[in-house]
Amino acid sequence: SLKELKLIYKEIENKEDVVFDLGMVPSMNYYTGFMFKVYTRYSPEPIISGGRYDSLLQNFGKDIPAIGFAYYLSNILKSIEKSGEDNG
Repeated sequence: SLKELKLIYKEIENKEDVVFDLGMVPSMNYYTGFMFKVYTRYSPEPIISGGRYDSLLQNFGKDIPAIGFAYYLSNILKSIEKSGEDNG
């Protein structure tokens, strides 16, 4: 997994804007693989979060892996507002 992460990192253009936190612990027990959170410099809270859940859909009669995410509109809007303050 670390070798794959290293390959991904090599492909990223803006490396200074990317942090891999290998200490994330899932708060929901359905995560089975990688998890991610997306932040902006204008928000201490994530604007997007998600991950992999290979077993979750079994609860709905489907035995297929899945990846999903959620976006937090209120955090996105606050970030946009703060970014405008920097430009104003």
